[in-house]
Amino acid sequence: MNALISVMSMLAHTPYLVAVLVVTFGLLGVEAWIVRGQARSHGDRSAEGR
Repeated sequence: MNALISVMSMLAHTPYLVAVLVVTFGLLGVEAWIVRGQARSHGDRSAEGR
């Protein structure tokens, strides 16, 4: 729990790092969503976890 508190404290003092992390993980999520949609449209069963 101490590690989590120290990370939160560090992020509170570095707003630019927080912004970069949010944008990075947001783009990764959007890209994964797009790829999953493309795989579904091509009938790829592995995209559904089967």
